[in-house]
Amino acid sequence: MDQLEAERQADARFAEHAEDLRRALAETFREVLPGNHSPAQALLLAHLMTATDGYNEVIFTPEWALRPTIGAATSLAFLPEIFRNVVVDFAFEARYFGHVAQMVVLIDDYRPGERIAAKLQRENVLVSAGIRVVVFSENEVLGDASACRRRVEQVLLNIVEGLLTDAGVIPEADLDGGDFA
Repeated sequence: MDQLEAERQADARFAEHAEDLRRALAETFREVLPGNHSPAQALLLAHLMTATDGYNEVIFTPEWALRPTIGAATSLAFLPEIFRNVVVDFAFEARYFGHVAQMVVLIDDYRPGERIAAKLQRENVLVSAGIRVVVFSENEVLGDASACRRRVEQVLLNIVEGLLTDAGVIPEADLDGGDFA
């Protein structure tokens, strides 16, 4: 076997593996959709299942209660009940060993753009628990789901870098805008 044939076979193996990954993602996606989901939820789920936290791929977990609780990873759950009677569209938990932070993503499908009492109360419950909240309208998700994913990935990167800074893994940035000491 010559070099060109070896590389051709390697490429074929990569294609097989990529197809296996695609098939597994699609199967998981279809299994977790509840049937009463919105098009925006389904589209954003697909994008978030393939998101990164800036360092690693996000790990999808079908059950929020079964997400990893040790090590270093960022988990994603769809329609989890994160508190008693508080179900959100998407929940993330980033962890670096003993350092943990959470974020939720909500899709505003009821009177989008309006700041009504029920929405504010729900968001305040989440924020008061130390959870970051990102909200998209259905139109934002359906119009440019990639941009929504990139925004979530940027917030996740900020969260993970905060955890790594807290853990002493990366230096804290000079807040005066100067050079690192």
